[in-house]
Amino acid sequence: MPNATLILNQLLPLDTIGLGYLTLYPQDPAQDAYQPEPGSFTDGDIVTQRLEEFSHILDRTTSSRLHAFLSSAIHSAYSKKNVSGTDISSALCITRQLRNSEELFQEICKLPTARRWLERALRRRQQVYLVVGIKTLTDARIKQEKSRAREAEAAIQVPTTLAAAAGGVVLPLGDVLDVGAGLSRQKQNDEKISFVAPGEQIFAVQYRKIQVARFASREIDKASLELGNSWKIYVEARGGEEAAEEVVDAKVCEYSPKAGEDSGPFESFVVEDEELYYLL
Repeated sequence: MPNATLILNQLLPLDTIGLGYLTLYPQDPAQDAYQPEPGSFTDGDIVTQRLEEFSHILDRTTSSRLHAFLSSAIHSAYSKKNVSGTDISSALCITRQLRNSEELFQEICKLPTARRWLERALRRRQQVYLVVGIKTLTDARIKQEKSRAREAEAAIQVPTTLAAAAGGVVLPLGDVLDVGAGLSRQKQNDEKISFVAPGEQIFAVQYRKIQVARFASREIDKASLELGNSWKIYVEARGGEEAAEEVVDAKVCEYSPKAGEDSGPFESFVVEDEELYYLL
């Protein structure tokens, strides 16, 4: 099945997170993440796709709310003006994906630093996710429209006796009412602003989930250890006994917010036959 693409709740600089990272928080992947060592994989292990005029692709779909969300995210990152409408244009979307994420994960697991990071997550019972794809927007041009209406009112009170005298009418003595005339005018101010969000910004990440478990060494065969994603550790036994040998096993599984076990409610969009998720 295709890897799940999760829309982040904020834009991230391109160097914040990368392919092959291990993270604990899908919506905040840079926090407490593990960065694979240089040389863990090459450019040949990465598939790159470019979508020119990404805003036109959004317009052709029914994901108007996705378009509005991306506009809002870019606006929040680059402007503090209060606007009533924001639109994206001339945006280039680049998708980078690991070609064979399972084999590359096995190579990452051979690194002592990665093993220690996974063991710590296992002890804390934390969920682990592998970054297998990144979607970015490049040089998005933002158009903002601001509209403000101001209404001015003026009132004139004219005594009734003066109005009647001007018309040649004589009124009897006593209480009289004054008449009033009002004037109202509305002024409309429209403001249009456009600017370019420079550079490449991450707006969505594709994940696969990592299942980390611990077993007795006798339950894991030699072939599993040779793959790299299983390794022996020594843990202290209860009651002050000698350390026992156990095996940590890390497997790549599919990730989908539809499971709901660690993501909460979500909304999905379909863009170019790809389903994107946004956590509510």
